[in-house]
Amino acid sequence: MTSAAALSAESRHEVRRIVLVSRIAGVMIAFALAAGSLAIHWYDLSSRESIFQLATVVVGLGAFVAISTLARVGHARVLGRSIDEVQALSDQLRDLADRDPLTGLYNMRAFYDALGGAIEQASAGKDEVSLVVADLDNFKHVNDSLGHQFGDRVLIATAQAFAQTACTGGRAARLGGDEFALLLPGTSRADAVEIARVIECALADVAIDGRRCATIGSFGVGTFPHDGDSAQLLFAAADSRMYSEKHSRKSESLSALSHASWRVFVRAGQALAHGAQGDRILRAIADAAREEFALIACVIKLGGDTQYDMAVTSVSDPALEPAFEFMASRGELNAAAIAAHMPADAWLVGQPISGPAGEMGLVLLAGQPQTSFRPDASVVVALADLILNVATEGATQKQTPARIEHTRAA
Repeated sequence: MTSAAALSAESRHEVRRIVLVSRIAGVMIAFALAAGSLAIHWYDLSSRESIFQLATVVVGLGAFVAISTLARVGHARVLGRSIDEVQALSDQLRDLADRDPLTGLYNMRAFYDALGGAIEQASAGKDEVSLVVADLDNFKHVNDSLGHQFGDRVLIATAQAFAQTACTGGRAARLGGDEFALLLPGTSRADAVEIARVIECALADVAIDGRRCATIGSFGVGTFPHDGDSAQLLFAAADSRMYSEKHSRKSESLSALSHASWRVFVRAGQALAHGAQGDRILRAIADAAREEFALIACVIKLGGDTQYDMAVTSVSDPALEPAFEFMASRGELNAAAIAAHMPADAWLVGQPISGPAGEMGLVLLAGQPQTSFRPDASVVVALADLILNVATEGATQKQTPARIEHTRAA
């Protein structure tokens, strides 16, 4: 029962009782005054003066009864409106105490109380209760790269995904930061896992201002009575599974990155073994890096206004090729210009390269958090060293006019 319902029942009953007693008292007073006046003039009712006096008393008493009744009814209405306003304010205060102000979901305190109550009911009915907890793995990057306002909108969209999957009697909550929880009364662990997967798919489809955030969440499930008989034990079980999934995902990502790095250098070695010219080898390296790391683009640039000037690009979207070609023709193929053509949530890593004649160049990789492997610094440095060696070897074998080559994505 809400606070509004509790106040309404008591206050309205009290108002009705006060109005009824007031009306009865007013009528009794009126009858008493009329009876007293009638008794005074009982033996002289035929005189005009007595009739006039009695009529005056009756009219005055009638007016008194009407006015007092209207006043009491008006007072009751004012009191009722005041009570309604107090109830509304009480509900607002209750919501402020129980709700997260940003997402509108329940906060940690209210959710914890609800979970305890659900466990008590399930214990009495020999039923199950499941708890789903989750946090967003890549939210910090989204928040840092796109700003806190965009991050708040991501949290609101995430909250909606949780709220929409809450079953009858269930509750969704924001526990704080990028952590969320879902209470599922009468739900087994297997069903709760399926619900968590539904939320995960919904988060992958979140789009704000036309940009898909592809927010990745780690989930954990705790179920009463299998994982414990208290809110603390269910949270402990769910948190343990969530962090286990998070660590497993990170380990898988690191393992995949290691294999991708190995394949990049194997493909680069194969290109070198075939005795290709330097530009072809660089093109093969750019393609290998983009494909194996699942990048948006890989850019290798050597030199400035020298005879060894070279730019090799490999992009996943052919629509980017004209922009890269234009930037290269103007000598503006740099990190800032490339970043301007990347999606808002893209990351860029680069490493400067000193060319064969001392001119400066760079290798630049661009990707997205949800789809790309982000190579660590040692991989990028090794890639830059390989490119420098290829460029140096190519310069000693071939002297060619300045050129720009672009590679279409496979």
